[in-house]
Amino acid sequence: MDFSIENNKKIIDFLRNTANLIEKNEISEQSLQLAGEYYMRNLCKTEIDDVNATLEEKDLVKFLTVGWYIYNIILKEKNIHN
Repeated sequence: MDFSIENNKKIIDFLRNTANLIEKNEISEQSLQLAGEYYMRNLCKTEIDDVNATLEEKDLVKFLTVGWYIYNIILKEKNIHN
């Protein structure tokens, strides 16, 4: 990916707009899910890099993180609204 100033500005604008939609509760469920997945992937990557984990440990952390996210965020939210 080209990390030019113009491309960086597009990414910044996109992320800022996404954050604004979340704060206003105007984001679609699908977009919120994608934003949450991005957040969890980034969080997981940072954690893995910080502990210098092996590939097997990285896979385990990813699996557990995604499972935690699905259970705590997606499923609990659906149960609250039903």
